[in-house]
Amino acid sequence: MVISYCRAPVLNHYLLFGWKYRGEDLSDFVFSKNHLNPFQSQLEELDSKLVPVEGEVPSELKGTFFRIGPGRLHRGDEYYNHPFDGDGMIFKVTFSDNGVFYRNRHVLTKEYLREEEAQRLLYRSVGTIPRKLKLRMRLFIIKNPANTNIVYHSHKLLALWEGGMPHLINPVTLETISRYDFFGKLRARFSFLPKLNLREVPFTAHPKKIPDDDNLYGFGVTYGIRTKLTLYKIDSAGDMTVILNIPLKKRQLIHDFIMTKNYFLFFLGGPHINLKLRNIIGNESILASMNSRENEKGQVLLISRESHDAKFYDAVPGFVFHFANGYEDADGNVIFDASFWRSFPVFTQNIFKNNSSELCRFTLCTASGNVDKEILFRGNTDFPAINPIVCSRKHRYAWFVCWGDTESEGRSIIKFDFVDRSVISHCFDNDLPEEPVFVAKKDSVKEDDGWLIFKVYVAKLHCTDVVILNADDLSMVCRLRLPHHIPMGMHHCWINEVMLET
Repeated sequence: MVISYCRAPVLNHYLLFGWKYRGEDLSDFVFSKNHLNPFQSQLEELDSKLVPVEGEVPSELKGTFFRIGPGRLHRGDEYYNHPFDGDGMIFKVTFSDNGVFYRNRHVLTKEYLREEEAQRLLYRSVGTIPRKLKLRMRLFIIKNPANTNIVYHSHKLLALWEGGMPHLINPVTLETISRYDFFGKLRARFSFLPKLNLREVPFTAHPKKIPDDDNLYGFGVTYGIRTKLTLYKIDSAGDMTVILNIPLKKRQLIHDFIMTKNYFLFFLGGPHINLKLRNIIGNESILASMNSRENEKGQVLLISRESHDAKFYDAVPGFVFHFANGYEDADGNVIFDASFWRSFPVFTQNIFKNNSSELCRFTLCTASGNVDKEILFRGNTDFPAINPIVCSRKHRYAWFVCWGDTESEGRSIIKFDFVDRSVISHCFDNDLPEEPVFVAKKDSVKEDDGWLIFKVYVAKLHCTDVVILNADDLSMVCRLRLPHHIPMGMHHCWINEVMLET
């Protein structure tokens, strides 16, 4: 096996494929002496039947696990400066009566195909400016890598990136069908600058579905002379409706949101996109324009699902990548739990230095307008999972990826109990577990009666496993080894359908 090594300083579990960021020398930052490159590109596309290397696959587990993330992180001898720029790749593991089957395919966006033909980078990305960027590509045309999340709704599988349109994917073959604009609803037509910038309307990387509601909800943030947040609803037939547009005073990064019975909720805080002429004309990346503003107060944006009234409430400084869940209590207050970063993760630092998050519970008192924060767990956590049946409802449990304050403490999947505030964990030492998905057992009654399924990068072997844990006690159920390594990824989805050729 030939392994190509890349010069790769660390950032928050991710690697920068270059030596400099804003001119700063990063050559002293290393990921780990125990790791090969968890962000080495995977260019192979394979189909394979999987057999457990540990444990057994539960006989009642039937369905398909989809995972998306950057698959190609270089083109020729030029590497992306940030893994968020990598071209999307999807893999699926299908659990059927006839066995467990693996397939991976790259998302063949129009940009991917043009760069494949040219054998070099042609487009600007969020964190990367190609060495040879044509003048017509400089005017803020940003590549859609289709690499962040994947969702199945209205019998359609969509590869998502929050800066642009989804891509429609065949859920059986993983063939890329086309960009998907919801019958023209995501075509930029309402202002000049968004057309110039993106040529397509941004769509969320974190859509939401809640129990007893057949709709899918999402949002997009359009950055321009005027920044606005747009809320969408996609019904069970796949038809999109714009719920409302809300102007924002600042160009803030918003990655996730929550829904409760009566509200949509966003946390506005942390990084601002402070565009200069050099960012617009392509001399510097969008990532380089972000200011952390870690001492600036945050805000909670609360939107009524019925009246669409929007209110802003002052909150503590900080940033939320991902929410666990939210709900309303008996007094009408909104409770939400999130991995809360005291500042936006600094891209020039090792994850074990100053990039700390805390599991926090926020209570928004709708009568007084106060937003109170309570720290529940000080270990570094993110990428939460819950039982989908409690989404928007009061929950007891959530599961997270957790890493210690020092590299020797390793990485874990933890289960947090919001009632007795207890924590249990399954440690993976120097291996790298990713975001888990909760799959409920048939006829389950308890909230934690199910399995967690997730991907683990096995550092010493430079390979990737799909792991199944019991969700209640985090005991090992099964470990399936993939036929090749998969670069560290983003998000996932699970569907209770066996997506195989018939």
